[in-house]
Order: sequence, then structure tokens, then C-alpha cells
Amino acid sequence: MCHNAMNRMKKPHAIKTLLASLMVILVTSCSQDEIPENDSLFGKWQLVEISDGGSLQPYRAIENGSSMTFYTDSTLTTTYHHSLGCSIDQTEGSYETTKGEKGEELTVHLSCEDKELTVTYYYGINSEGHLVISPKESSCDEGCSWKFKRIETTKKSD
Repeated sequence: MCHNAMNRMKKPHAIKTLLASLMVILVTSCSQDEIPENDSLFGKWQLVEISDGGSLQPYRAIENGSSMTFYTDSTLTTTYHHSLGCSIDQTEGSYETTKGEKGEELTVHLSCEDKELTVTYYYGINSEGHLVISPKESSCDEGCSWKFKRIETTKKSD
């Protein structure tokens, strides 16, 4: 009889210990560094489409397009230099996002050869999960934009 009573007393203690252990695991595994990948900017993006609203074919698919990788520490690497004014193959820089009058803004700061370059875009993640950017200061009369597809999730700078 004493043996059964002792076993009953150990079970609630074991359950409490197990629950406490599970809570610790859950709390530590759900850190604040976790970023939902479906609507965040973080990760590696590849250019898949260019849109020029003023041309006869406003949407043009791009194969093997340039890439931009956004890290959680506000740094970036990019091979997307043709519209940024850089002639080197890959460049590094930083970025910041802000809420502007006309929507979310992405400001990119790059070091290219012998010059510093800053470009601001309007940006968003569309319903297909693509990153769409368009220049804030556009030379396109009818508007232009670039669509990027996420090809890799990157949460921390290397």
C-alpha cells in the first residue's frame, strides 16, 4: 500500500517537471529573432520580372536575373547593379525601411568603386510572395518596377 501511495506522489511531481521543461524549451526556441518569411524583406531575392508601364510590352520576364540579399542586421549584398549605377559584379552596403507618405520605403546605401550611392524605392511583398520595388525618383513616365522572387531565407549576416 505504501508503495502505491509513493508512486502516486511521484507522478504529479514528474508531470510538473516535464511541463516546466517543455515551457523552457518553448520559450527559448521562440526567440525574438524569428522572422516570418512570408512577408519579410529578409533573404535572398532574384530578379524575375521588369515592368515598364510605358512600353508596348509592360511586363518582361527575366531569366537568371540579378540578386539582392537582405540580412537582419540591416546589411545587404547585391549583384543588382545595372539600375544602381555600379559596374562591379557584387557590392555590399546597408539598407533601411521607413513608412513614407505613399507607402513603405526601402533606402539602399552602396559603396561602388569610387563613389557612395543611395537609392530609395517603394517596396512591398505582393500576394504571390514576390518583392516588388519601384524607384521613388522615377525616370519612367508611366512608372516602372522590378519583381524579385525569394530564393533563400537568410536571417543573420554571415
